[in-house]
Amino acid sequence: FIKMLKSNNKKVAYMQEGPCWLFNDYDIKEQIGFYNQLAATDMILAHNKSDVKFYKGLFPGKKVFDMRTLMITDNVDGQEGPKLDKTIIGGNFARWYGGFQSYMIAQSFNLPIWAQDSHCKRPGEDQLPNLNHLQRLSWIDWMHALSTFKYAVHLMPTVAAGTFSLNCAYFGIPCIGNHNVDTQKICHPNLSVDVDDVEKARILANRLRDDIEFYNECSNQSKELYRKHYDINNYLKKINL
Repeated sequence: FIKMLKSNNKKVAYMQEGPCWLFNDYDIKEQIGFYNQLAATDMILAHNKSDVKFYKGLFPGKKVFDMRTLMITDNVDGQEGPKLDKTIIGGNFARWYGGFQSYMIAQSFNLPIWAQDSHCKRPGEDQLPNLNHLQRLSWIDWMHALSTFKYAVHLMPTVAAGTFSLNCAYFGIPCIGNHNVDTQKICHPNLSVDVDDVEKARILANRLRDDIEFYNECSNQSKELYRKHYDINNYLKKINL
């Protein structure tokens, strides 16, 4: 496949999809085949700085770059809804998303809790107290729905593209989440925790709830850092380096 692509292109790159270890779940033959495919590319584009280290370790000498997650916001600029007293968690009750931990911490806000429907939604989630679900939405409808939330918790252990934290930052929604995800630690530095540090996540949730100055600081900071690091113009500068 890579040989075919190279016959018609000067350079061939691999763009990471999902966590860097995703191929570890393949059978042995497919793992080796996947590795050989990546080895044949000219460069690898990764989600996070931690992913860059992973691929550089597997492929010494290969060009590996962190490709920041990008949002084209033309259709959502100025479409923000009113902030309501409710909390959103960033995934369902599966190990991939860590929804159980997020749900437990979200209860600290004493507000209605919402989650998204996904392929990882577990039977019985709809029966949990004070947990509502957004149906699958187009990205534009999702962004409009998200804009109305006051708090977000996303204790997802899987390090991937980080779109949830980025979406929250765009609207200035303080998001407690995994510091290994670049969008989280860059846009929400005061709310980033070790993936299993649920104790610190609860402390931060209580502070967001009780300290309006801290809440406003985190909200305004996330918007500012989004513009500084993820605005389309900054993205173009980085990609043209």
